[in-house]
Amino acid sequence: MSEEQWDLFNYIENGDINQVKLYIQEFPKLVNSRLKGLCPIHKAALCDKDKIIKLLLENKADINKRELKNGAAALHCAVAKNKVNATIELLKNGADVNFLDSSETSPLIYAAFGGFVNIVNILIEYGADLKLKNNDGYTAIHIACTQNRQEIVKILLEKGIDINIRDANDVTPLHYAATGGARETVELLIKNGANINARSNLGCTPFHFAVGVTDDTSFLSLFIKNGAKINEKSDTGMTPLHFAASKGQKGAVDFLLLNHANIDEKDNDGNTALAWAEHEGQDHIVDFLKKFKS
Repeated sequence: MSEEQWDLFNYIENGDINQVKLYIQEFPKLVNSRLKGLCPIHKAALCDKDKIIKLLLENKADINKRELKNGAAALHCAVAKNKVNATIELLKNGADVNFLDSSETSPLIYAAFGGFVNIVNILIEYGADLKLKNNDGYTAIHIACTQNRQEIVKILLEKGIDINIRDANDVTPLHYAATGGARETVELLIKNGANINARSNLGCTPFHFAVGVTDDTSFLSLFIKNGAKINEKSDTGMTPLHFAASKGQKGAVDFLLLNHANIDEKDNDGNTALAWAEHEGQDHIVDFLKKFKS
């Protein structure tokens, strides 16, 4: 780490393009040097200094060079901080729109996670691949659904993403929206033809996921009204009632029973919802189910 590197990074952060120009003319090796894992082009991207990005590229900065922490390129840095000017400048100058960081995460997935609608549109305009998956098998629409980024989900659907695209565990966007209690996103996905009874690699439907995380009966009603199977079994034989009981979701348990869930249904090991509630220490559910049966 040299004094010149510190000075250059400070000039970039302050947008002092004249000093940046002088420094890289006097110390050309600084253009692709690293300070705390970052190169000057990463710093310029993080600070949205598009003119400095252009200057660095004119002086042979490597546009797709990785920073050391996450293996991200300058484009990832700009996108992660919602820096529109830097994003456009990098793409105009040939940044790889589908460049993957060390977790195989694309800039589009970064933008979807952050909810950056303008950036998402820009990346798609420059050819972002909607189907790219990271190491966990997530695509941009999976990430958008986990964060309830309804507008981004809508954009991705309009651009032709498969509404039932699976992650590494065969989980669909609707599963993720259900897990997050993302009502607007669930409604959007259902309206556009999402498979309400899609099964994950463990045989769980979005409704299994929903009842395990929320007592919001109006939210749960969305699934029933649109064809969710109330007694659908996972690969281990667990119904939504088993899930709700084991997670202590009393409102969901009550809702399921009112909608004719089978209280005596057993999983593959012969356990009822009551047995699951007892096993998980959900005493309030145990009491409720016993009273319901009596």
